[in-house]
Amino acid sequence: LIEDAYSEGTLVMLTCTSTLAAGVNLPAKRVILRSPYIGTSFIKYSQYKQITGRAGRAGIDTSGESILIIKAQDKAKVKDLLAGPKDLCHSSLAYDGMKGIKSFLLSSI
Repeated sequence: LIEDAYSEGTLVMLTCTSTLAAGVNLPAKRVILRSPYIGTSFIKYSQYKQITGRAGRAGIDTSGESILIIKAQDKAKVKDLLAGPKDLCHSSLAYDGMKGIKSFLLSSI
């Protein structure tokens, strides 16, 4: 119901937790994070990209915006987050004797 209302433009703004933001497949023009923390843990780059990736979806918008609100004491950490090394990403399809890729290929036949 909420997803349909947002997609149709009846609802023009959504607010949610970081957990919901990572799992929701709703494109947005703008994503605002009110803190660089998820609970008491500083956000990881992959989490930041997952949440802000909702803004400016290809094929829907030509651009998007993400705004991160921070406190002065977090400025250096945020700079490191955005400029530092990125989290490694591994496909689970290649693990366990290639069972994942075999299953994927067989299911697509």
